[in-house]
Amino acid sequence: MKHKRISLLVLVVGMLFVGFLAIRYFGWTNNPEEASMPEPNIEVQTKIVEGVTFALRNANYAENEIKVGYEVNGIAIIKDYNIICKFYNNGKDITDSNTSGGGLVSLGDKHYYLTGIEKVSNDALPDPLSLTVEITAVPSDSRLNHITASFDLSLNKEKN
Repeated sequence: MKHKRISLLVLVVGMLFVGFLAIRYFGWTNNPEEASMPEPNIEVQTKIVEGVTFALRNANYAENEIKVGYEVNGIAIIKDYNIICKFYNNGKDITDSNTSGGGLVSLGDKHYYLTGIEKVSNDALPDPLSLTVEITAVPSDSRLNHITASFDLSLNKEKN
């Protein structure tokens, strides 16, 4: 009887140890504080609209795509808001879909870095490009207003 108690105690302690290791492993690999933003490749532009901070940090214009990286701080994305990123050239909409088109990195509570990507045809846009990036936070609650920030910049097409 005493041998069964010791075996059971060893089994329980072993399971607790394995559980502790699993929690630490998954806690560390999915920790949003470890995520980081890439270094900016343009002069960072920041706007605060209705208590939400939008910052355009990165922009690239290649032969077949336009890609921007921007930071949103002050709202819960996915839970409370969806983000739409649209691109304009000299006031003309060049966005095919209403989506951010790229990745989302959580940097902490209500703090995110997103990537917006738009595929373009090779000769559709000029070089340099007079780009307006419009970022809109669309609330999941219809009683709330959309929150929009716009940024203007000139981009030269990257050479391969």
